[in-house]
Amino acid sequence: MIEFDKKYIVHNEDEMLSLAYEFMAGLKQRSVVTLSGSLGAGKTVFVKGIAECLGITEPIVSPTFTLVQHYTSGKNSLYHLDLYRLSDPTEFDLIDGRYILSSDSIVCIEWPLLIKDYLKNISYNSITISINQNGDREVVISKAG
Repeated sequence: MIEFDKKYIVHNEDEMLSLAYEFMAGLKQRSVVTLSGSLGAGKTVFVKGIAECLGITEPIVSPTFTLVQHYTSGKNSLYHLDLYRLSDPTEFDLIDGRYILSSDSIVCIEWPLLIKDYLKNISYNSITISINQNGDREVVISKAG
């Protein structure tokens, strides 16, 4: 079972997937998960683990250029958003962000800082991933909102 606000050290992609599986054990059907960290930290790998737990069979890729991927092949649908390319918070409405946040899906949002005002009235899980000097990842999972 995941302990909140604890630092998890992850050495490779398989361990990141395992941590996502463990995280999913306590996740509700309708949940928002934010993922923060530098480029290449492992945010999309974590989302891939969530998707595998949902039984999603489609390949999970970073939606950096499409902004939103919607996966429906699992036992619950998954929205995967990458807001890195948004230049203004109002652009979140252009991709139906408010609708997505209120959906019955699991919603994973990479680069969530731009929409912090949209998140202030909802409960969500926050995943923060840092890269150590040796290349390992430090992952902290918190409750927010």
